[in-house]
Amino acid sequence: MSLEFHLCNNLRHLVFALADIVGRGATARILYLEDETPLSADLKSRLRAAFGHIDILYDRDASQIKRFGGVPFTELTRRNLRFDGLRGIKVATGWPLPILNGARFDVGYIYHSGLFCAKAASVSCDRIVMRESGLNNYVNFPVAWPKAMIRCLVGLPAFRQVWGEEQWVDAIQVSKPGHLPHAVRHKGHKLTFPDVFGRLTPHDAALLGSIFVPERPVLGTGSKPRALLLTQPLDGVALCSTPENRASYQHIADELVRLGYEVHVKFHPREKAYPLEGASVLSAHFPIELWAPLGLPPFDLAVAICSASLIEGDRSIAHQAVQLLTPDAFTVQGLKQWRAGLPKNLAHLARACESDQIPEHL
Repeated sequence: MSLEFHLCNNLRHLVFALADIVGRGATARILYLEDETPLSADLKSRLRAAFGHIDILYDRDASQIKRFGGVPFTELTRRNLRFDGLRGIKVATGWPLPILNGARFDVGYIYHSGLFCAKAASVSCDRIVMRESGLNNYVNFPVAWPKAMIRCLVGLPAFRQVWGEEQWVDAIQVSKPGHLPHAVRHKGHKLTFPDVFGRLTPHDAALLGSIFVPERPVLGTGSKPRALLLTQPLDGVALCSTPENRASYQHIADELVRLGYEVHVKFHPREKAYPLEGASVLSAHFPIELWAPLGLPPFDLAVAICSASLIEGDRSIAHQAVQLLTPDAFTVQGLKQWRAGLPKNLAHLARACESDQIPEHL
């Protein structure tokens, strides 16, 4: 019997994995890493009740790194190399995760190739497929010393890193494979959230939605067009300060109110909600891609500074989607320039609202 492995480290990944497994009738084991987004006991209980046939394990990447017992010279060696007695040095990609109990998998699906558990799981899988995690799939990351020197020694670009560049990653499934960095574009294959959810029966889609969102969000009267504002922890990834982050989203909310929208904000799961004047708050503890499976009507407009959830232009979330920055401009300098033009540069948003087209980015 074919057996799959799915490694998830946030709610969006978990929803995608469950929808994929159920929609294809696959036999699978999921390892959910709770380092960043731990799950409540209630949610775990609902998952067990609904998907008892799927083996879902819970752990932390940090726990597996500790168990690996890597060479403690640097963080890089601690995550990649360990002394193995008379056998010498063992690398993470040759160390089977103990939590998998020696199982072999025909294919392993991951969402982040930099996780320790992703590297270690590769030795237990005949094939590794990396799936879309977000905007990180589409950009190059700068590399500092001494990691750059080590990358050069193993034949990788010294100062530029791309998710999925590793030799043990066989394929990359994303919504826009043609937009992947050149170094990994040959591995790209198209797969979107609508593709995966389209395989579910209406009953299974509704069940999945109810597990993650047991209480449906309450919307307004509908007397005004509705706008969804998706935030991101820009301060948490050092793109700006916390006051600058909050002021940016307040400017957007103000403009949407001025344009006549009933504004609903959904904070990123890693953010703690904060007040935005003129906007009501939706729960952050579910991926917005579950909006349609919950049987909720699409928003008239969805807006983000730069969010993976709007990359696909999914009309089940909103009739119109606007990204205010391109992924290439989603940097410290790009965001600084964008903020310097507030609120004047939101005039672009007004023009987009008047158009029937769905611009991918402004």
